[in-house]
Amino acid sequence: MIEIELRGRLTGLARKRVLEYCWKQGKLLGEFNQIAIFCDTQNEQLGNFYDPKVRIALQLSHDVRSREKTLFLKAKNGHWADVGREELILKLDFGVLKQAYQLLETFGITKGCPRFYHRLDYKFGDIILSLKDGGLVPEHWEAEISATKQNEKAAHKKLQKFLEKLNLIPWSETEYKDIVNKVYRENPAVEFDKIDTAPVWEK
Repeated sequence: MIEIELRGRLTGLARKRVLEYCWKQGKLLGEFNQIAIFCDTQNEQLGNFYDPKVRIALQLSHDVRSREKTLFLKAKNGHWADVGREELILKLDFGVLKQAYQLLETFGITKGCPRFYHRLDYKFGDIILSLKDGGLVPEHWEAEISATKQNEKAAHKKLQKFLEKLNLIPWSETEYKDIVNKVYRENPAVEFDKIDTAPVWEK
């Protein structure tokens, strides 16, 4: 499947307005404390951290309400600033994080950049809207829809119409690259065993 994803800044006033719409029209999927560990790759096949050909990440989530803990291994083809990317997601038992590190290390991937977020996820048909705060990237929204190659253009148009209805303006590719590259420069990758997962696992 192809994941079509757009993001943009969320001011305090916009957040209040969007939340009111979500409460009335959306279905709450969950409130999460999350750490996404974006892996530092340095080879020809995967690309490098700033210009990846494949983005590999571990996603650790703790549902604030249900207390459920989840761990996903994700691989997305293409640069992280691309709107549409093929995505593969594997759900793992949350207790095997160390083994997941070891698996990645066998392929020469030993470091990652952890990014913490508090997020609210709402579903509107086949569109998921996430409101993210508490992370290194400024408070923002993220909207996504899944598509096949055959209906990718139609899905993209549907997502854009949804955002227009909420008066949400996505970051341009250049804006998003500047924001994320700044975060990476100021918070470089660290060895897996030095990543603190307590903000998610122990809450």
